[in-house]
Formats: sequence, C-alpha cells, structure tokens
Amino acid sequence: MPKSNYNKLESYRDLPCDLEERAENALISERQVAIRKSNKLIRDFTANMTTSQFRLANYIIGIAYTQNEDLEVEFNIKRYCEICGIDYKSGYNYKQIKTDVKKLADRSLWIETFNDPNCSVLVRLINKFWIYRNSGIVKIRLDEDVKQYISALAEQYNAYGRLYTSYAFLYTLPMRSVYSMRLYELLKSWADAEWSEDDGHYWTIEHLQQLLGVDYKRYIDFRRFVIDKAVEEINEYTDLNIAIEPIREGRVYKYINFIIQPKTDQAIIKIQNELNKYLDFEKDIERAKRRAAKSSLPANANDQTTFAGCEDMPEPPLPDEHKSKKPGRPRKK
Repeated sequence: MPKSNYNKLESYRDLPCDLEERAENALISERQVAIRKSNKLIRDFTANMTTSQFRLANYIIGIAYTQNEDLEVEFNIKRYCEICGIDYKSGYNYKQIKTDVKKLADRSLWIETFNDPNCSVLVRLINKFWIYRNSGIVKIRLDEDVKQYISALAEQYNAYGRLYTSYAFLYTLPMRSVYSMRLYELLKSWADAEWSEDDGHYWTIEHLQQLLGVDYKRYIDFRRFVIDKAVEEINEYTDLNIAIEPIREGRVYKYINFIIQPKTDQAIIKIQNELNKYLDFEKDIERAKRRAAKSSLPANANDQTTFAGCEDMPEPPLPDEHKSKKPGRPRKK
C-alpha cells in the first residue's frame, strides 16, 4: 500500500476515538452550563416542585441565552436524559417531560419589578410549549416578564447594583431531594456576601420552611427529613461546604444559621470529575435494573422504568455483578 494511503487509513482508524472524546467533552460542557438568576427571583421564589421539575426548570434557564434572545429554547429529550444521567426510554421520558412542563407552565409568582418597587408583576417561567414526538424535539418559549430576572444580569449589576447568582448545572444533577437543590440555590446567593441584611446567613425556621415549600410542626422533623439530607448532598456534590447552627429563643428553636465556606479549586475539579463519572454510571445502572426486572417478571408483565426524581416508582433489586462494579458516590471534601 502506498505510504500516503496508509497514512490516510491510519487517520481513519483514529477517528472514532477522537469522535468519542469530542462527544464526551461536549457532554461535560453541557452539564457545566451556568444557571444565572437574579437574587430577587431566588429569594422571593417558594418551591413546590418535584426534583425532575426543578431540574428541568434550571436546564431551560441555563440554555435560554445560549440559543437566541427571543427566549425560545430547543432541545432533544434524549440528549437531555444523557446530560442528567437518566436512562432514556422514549415513551416514558416523553410523557414525563410533558407532565413537568405543564406543571412549570402552571406555576407563577408575584415579584417586585426592577424599575418600580411600588409595582409587582406576576411572572411565569413558560409561556408556550411544543413537543415533536417523532424527533423528540422540545421547543419552549419563556415568559417575557421573566426575562429581566435571568438575562443580562452582569450588565444590570454593573449599572444598578442588582445582585445575581450563578452556579453550574452539574452540581444539582445527582441530588435526590428538591430541598437540597433549593437550599443550595438560596445559600449560593449568600455565598459571596460577608453578611446578609439580617447580619448573618440565617432565617427563622418558619420562613425557611416557606422558602422550601414544607410545613413541619416540629423542628426535629424538619431537621431530620429536610435540612440534614440537604446539607449532606450540598457538601457532597457542590462547590460549597456548609454547617448549621440552630438558635433558640427561650426553650424553642427559632432560627437556623448557616456557615458557608467555598471549597478549594482543587477540590472542585475533583468533585466535577467524579460527578461526571457517577452520572454516566447511574444511567448504565438504570438499564441494568430494567433488564433485571424484565428477566424476573412474567412475559405478560408491564415493563417499568425509572426516572430521576420519581421516587415513587418501583426499583427492582440490582444484580450482584452490577453492585460490585458501582463506584462510590463522590464524597464531601
């Protein structure tokens, strides 16, 4: 074979590896998309979502201004599942996306306008939604009134001192609790400030429950089922280390103070690498669970799949061969 043809053949042999590496880098980059929101929006917003709805809302906000300025975003459902580390099965994911988008479109909140503190505006995230079954393409138009809270935030800060928060989408992807996502977002909005307007990073327990969308009569239950789990996931998966300090008023716990410390650059890089590996492995594990379920069910049994954020769906036991290969979750530093 002539040397020129041989070199060309060698380059073709190298191409698949190169394409695989490019695809992996593209996936990592899409997971790192920055979620930017006005602090006013973050702190006035009260959560009442599932994990999958909160994750989808953040993804929409993250990609809104990477595509066009008309607040119309477009993405592929299968690609979205790959980014989130979700096992893709077209029919189920299609229905789940439709359900989540409708819930988001039905949600609204009152917030003060930037240019007139005497005026409030009712904002929604989603104004219109299209979904194409054959291609799996989703197209979403955001509400015009929400634009000022998620776009041109750096310019608004420079011109008017309006604070905003930015964090990587990646950090919230492995979280199982929507309260972890919501609390991380709230704490991140305070992370760069020395003090809050209340001389500390703290809320009354009653106010914090309103922000997280829960209502526990006893502090011990709120601490056990919401706060402790959220603190664990934030420390394990994100760029922050946090600790809590309950504060009594008389004999009753009245406040929770949060001590916030950013992690080192070295620790953040390590966490990001571990999270990407973990998300890819989770997707493979979901496939293994489904195969195991199929093999153990009667031939006429209904096929069931799992979707991140839908904890009420049954999950069959994992075969030992897959258990032995599963890497440990990224741990807090």
